[in-house]
This record gives sequence, structure tokens and C-alpha cells, in this order.
Amino acid sequence: MGGACIAAHLRKSPQRMHVTHAYLLFAFIFVVIFGYRSFELRKDSNLAVTEAESASLKLKYATSIVAFSHAFSQDQKKGSDLEKNVKSSLQSALDTLEKGKEKSNSKTPDLELDTKLIIVKAEQKLSVKDDIEKMSKADPERARLLKAVLQEKSVSKKEAVSLKPLIETKVPSGWYSEVFDLEWTKALGDKKKHQEKLESFYERYFWYSMRIIIFFVFLAFVTLVGIITVGLQLFLLGRNSSRENDTINDHVTWSWQAVAATLLTWLSFTFLSSPLLKGLSITATQGERSALTLALSTMGLYLLQNLPALALVYFLAIKPGGMKLWSDQFKETFCITWKTPKRGPFGLVFMGFLTWACCFPFVLLASWAASGFGSHMSSNPIISEVVSSVKNMNVFAILAFTLTLGVIPALLEELLFRGFVYISLRKYLGAFLGIVLSAGLFSIVHMDQGSMLQLFSLGFVFAYGVEKNQSLIPSMVAHCLWNLTAFTMLLMMYA
Repeated sequence: MGGACIAAHLRKSPQRMHVTHAYLLFAFIFVVIFGYRSFELRKDSNLAVTEAESASLKLKYATSIVAFSHAFSQDQKKGSDLEKNVKSSLQSALDTLEKGKEKSNSKTPDLELDTKLIIVKAEQKLSVKDDIEKMSKADPERARLLKAVLQEKSVSKKEAVSLKPLIETKVPSGWYSEVFDLEWTKALGDKKKHQEKLESFYERYFWYSMRIIIFFVFLAFVTLVGIITVGLQLFLLGRNSSRENDTINDHVTWSWQAVAATLLTWLSFTFLSSPLLKGLSITATQGERSALTLALSTMGLYLLQNLPALALVYFLAIKPGGMKLWSDQFKETFCITWKTPKRGPFGLVFMGFLTWACCFPFVLLASWAASGFGSHMSSNPIISEVVSSVKNMNVFAILAFTLTLGVIPALLEELLFRGFVYISLRKYLGAFLGIVLSAGLFSIVHMDQGSMLQLFSLGFVFAYGVEKNQSLIPSMVAHCLWNLTAFTMLLMMYA
């Protein structure tokens, strides 16, 4: 930051370029060192959470199989393929939970994870005696509850009075609490109530699986549209020799040094402020917080982290070039236009939908390639926070997360990475290298080691959308739709 300020004051001095280049070199080294450290710190940081949620999905899958067979009056006979599939899913979930426990960095026992393991083992009809005995040393009340319901399978009316209040605080939410509730009514000996709850349980999971199937059929259709669109683009690529898009960067007035200084200064600021932002994140998410509070906290932290980048674009590139915000020159430079020579507002929005559809085949291909390198799941902390909160969301929380995850990132990131970075790189390196490098920066800046190839493919498609349409509108629409699709998927699976 200091080097950038000095360089700004020495604008008319011969030493200006030397100071600027020295600062850029220093900032580059700083960003590489601290960027590597940040990657290492975030590597597998969400593994315990992602493994637990992965296990939850496997358990829901197993239950959905049973619910479907129950709905169509198919008995789960011993040794049948249906029973083997259910047992395999339960065992896979158990292995996933145990893997998460092994890789947990916590020095104290994770009682919630241990409770999940005990419930899954009990569902598989495995012995839970030793697990409950170990738990009794750390949490006697929790162990007493689990012992009565899952080990002894009998709860007297007198015991029920003292044990029932513990269920809400000691049993994990979601699938675990639903299964435990069934075992609770069974242990009470109320066969009629148990059967009623079992029927309701199967019905819920039948419609849960139907909802997931319909959603994925829709995504498959969108993917097919994307494949067709990509195919048409490849077919027409060599036939379209027009150079009309060369007018995109005619209004760029800043140098490549300004672009480098902006990005390196922003990343340096991000790394230097990360302890403060991490502290604020912990404060915002610790304890019992509503989903709405979490959404608003996430929005605030996102703005604190990303607004400085746009401020730097203004002070280091736009203002020194004599450009005014939201002037015609500004809009033309950043491709903020609702009308191009070929398309009007509706046409640009429609192209945004097609750009969104094109993201699916590219991301699927990137995911397949990433799996070949043994890539882990996403290490983005926002995902674990959203997953933990979607289970208890209301309409206001959903709207807040829609704004936080969909609208705001689409506006800010497209202005920065496509409006500023890509347009600038295109001027100095050409369209293809500009698309590739801007996509690479988009991927790296997210610092999500488990999703780097997927993020690169998204950045590539978004930048190509700007190149093809001469407007940021399609990429903003596509970016917003992509983030909201991911959010909707989390809602579908975990809510």
C-alpha cells in the first residue's frame, strides 16, 4: 500500500516507474508467500463438516430407498439387492463419519459427531455399548439418554420425564433426530404412535427424493442446452471472422502497471486483514445464531473483503485516467450496457441464461478432471456455514442468502474480474490470453483448493460471454444464476 501511495505522489518524477516496479515486485513476493500460507491453512479446513454432511446425504439416500420400496409395497427381503444397497449406503455413511473423526483437529471429544456415529451404528444393528461407555465420561446425561433408547431400547414413563428434555439439546438435528425420535417412541412401547411416525417418516423421504429427482432432471436439461450451445459456438467460431469486438477496450486509459498494482494491493490488503476478518467471522457465527443473522453477517464480511478491490480500481486506474464514474466512457470501458449492436436488454438477459447453461458441461468436465487429481471437496468456509443454517431457514433468511450469495457477488465480481481485469488483459494480451488469465486469477483469488478447476471453468465461460456479447449483463446474469443454483441445491438436499 505504501509503495502505491509513493508512486502516486511521484507521478511526474522520473523515479516514479522505478518505485512502481519495486513495489510491484515486493507486493508480488508478499502475495505469493501469504497466498501459499492461506492455501495451506484452508486446505481441509472444512473436512470435518463436509464429511459429516456427506454422510448425512448417504443416510438420506438409504432412507429414500426404503421409503420408495415402502410406497410401492416392495418388501425389503433379507439378502435382496434392496437390502444390500441400503446396508452399503449406511456403511458408507459410517465410514465417512469415522474418516471425519480421524481427521478432526479438535483436542476435545466431538460429542455431536460421536452421537451421530452411535445412531448410525444402532441403525445398522451394531453394538454401541463401548461407544456409550466412553461417552459417559465426557457427557453422562447424553450417554444415559443414548443407552436407554439405543442400547437397552426401553424407557419407562418415569425415565421419560427426565430424558425427554435432553433430546433437543443432545441429539443432532436432521436425519439423526428423526431416526432417534422413531427409536424413542419404540422404546416407550407405544406401538401405534411409532407406526404413525414411521409412516410419516417414509412419506417425507419419498417426497424428498422426488424433489431431488425433479431438480436434477431439470439440471440435466439445462446441461443439454449448454452442450448444444457450446457445440454451436465451436461450429461457428471459425466462420465468424468479424473484428467488431475490438472496440471493447478502445476506452481503456490505464497501464498494465495499474492493473497489477490494483490486484496485488487488494490481495495484500486481504491477507493482512485476514486475522481481523477471521475474528469477525468467528464472532458472527459462534453460538446460537439464526439463519437470517448468519446471512446478514456473511454479507457484511463479503463486502468488507471485496469492496476495497473496487475502491482500488477507482483510485489506481479510473481516477488517474481522468474517467468519471458512471460516465458514458466508464460504461463503455467496463461494458456496462443494456444494448449492443446485435442485442437489446431481453437479448442480453437471454444470453445470460445460455451462458449459465454453458457453465454446466464445463464444470462437469472440470470436476471429472479434478477427481483424477484426487481433489477434495470445496474448502470454502461459506459453504459449511450455509449448510449448517439451511436446515432451519425461513423466507427472510432465504431472501437474505439470495442477495448475499447470488446478487452481490454477481455484481461485484463481474465488475472486477470481467469489467476490469479481463478488459485490461485483453488490451495488452489479446482475447484468448485475456480470457485464460482472468479465469486463472478468478480461480486463485477464491483460494478454494478443492474447486480450483471448476472456478477456472466458470471464469472462462463468463469472460467468453463478455467477449461474445460486448456486455457484462450476460455474465452477471449467468454468475447470479450459477450461485443461486448451488444455493438451491443445498436447500433441496439439506433443508
